[in-house]
Amino acid sequence: MSSDLDDDFDNLDDSIEIDGAECRFHGCRFVENRFRPENSPDPVSGMRLARQQAEYALACRNPRRGRRMETKSPPKVSPNNPCPFLRSLVAEGLLSDRTATIGDATRAIEQVAATGQGSPELPALAIRLIALLANGLGPATILDNGLHGVKLNKLRNGPFDKKGAGSRILDAKGKVNEEELARLKEFASPKTKPNGVKELGLDAEELKVMMDANYERAAGHRRVIDRQLMNGEWPILLEVMGIDGKDGRYLSLREVGALFRKRELPARMRRQLKR
Repeated sequence: MSSDLDDDFDNLDDSIEIDGAECRFHGCRFVENRFRPENSPDPVSGMRLARQQAEYALACRNPRRGRRMETKSPPKVSPNNPCPFLRSLVAEGLLSDRTATIGDATRAIEQVAATGQGSPELPALAIRLIALLANGLGPATILDNGLHGVKLNKLRNGPFDKKGAGSRILDAKGKVNEEELARLKEFASPKTKPNGVKELGLDAEELKVMMDANYERAAGHRRVIDRQLMNGEWPILLEVMGIDGKDGRYLSLREVGALFRKRELPARMRRQLKR
């Protein structure tokens, strides 16, 4: 009798793998009704029945306790990774938030780039060089990166971190500054997608104007190299995420917003990755 009851509960556990909280509640109510003494063909201990009903009710109120109700949490992204593109690769599960070998990082970046419109190809040698130097320029750090990989959670304050001389959209805690994100509209203009739909976007010339403005406002706490570093960021993002509009390639402000806020690549690229 005990074995049969356990089997029934195991089967019911499988039957309520439902996303909605309301459905989970109905699942528990079904369990409770089914195993009331008057509905059971066999006598069941009141204490045992009460215990099993309580366990099921608890599992429904707290899905984390249920075996089949657990959902996989998205990968965490360290605030010490200030690159929005790399943050999206971590969020997609393509790279580890801690350490990624030079080869793995290169392959992941090339793989994602190939999903962009026109299947853009990024120079693998340049990616490898950047990964080697990303955590520091000291010989020991470069050797460690070469042997063990780049530490994506230790990029902040590294040689490629502009420390406020860039867009300032992400703060030191990895939070989005909505005012700085909205500031992109000052440099954008209406673009026309191939299907005729209009949206705000940034083309290559507008990105250059924006980067120049970012560099100018950082006067007093900028390095000469910071303006050159910008050329390896927004223009590359345009190459990878850009849309081929009727008047040329541009970055969609809507997609840029999702990249920063949700660490999310454009849906068109995510679909390609899943193939």
